[in-house]
Amino acid sequence: MLLLMELAYVFSVEDADADGWSAEVAVTASKPSDAARRVRTAGLHKKQMRNDGRPVRVVSLAALPELGASSSGIVRRRLNDSGWTTWISVPPGTSLSWRVSGDAVVETRGSGHR
Repeated sequence: MLLLMELAYVFSVEDADADGWSAEVAVTASKPSDAARRVRTAGLHKKQMRNDGRPVRVVSLAALPELGASSSGIVRRRLNDSGWTTWISVPPGTSLSWRVSGDAVVETRGSGHR
């Protein structure tokens, strides 16, 4: 159950399933450190997160109704060639890591680092 004081924290992240590798992930939390912990627990790697792992925006839950309806409390949208997709709920247990994301093929160089 969401608390009234909870906000939506939006993170800018890399996403191999997005045309330009850009996406945003939003989670509910009562403070930024809790939000960052939630997205890391959901599989985001520190190197995948932009803005030094800090949220790029904080909005009310009313501004992001898809998040309030999400069973996992996590929503994502991707930046594709045609623009931003709509926010969609990330099903519980779905990893947000680009390493295991959708149908994307992640190419690495050398010792396996991107």
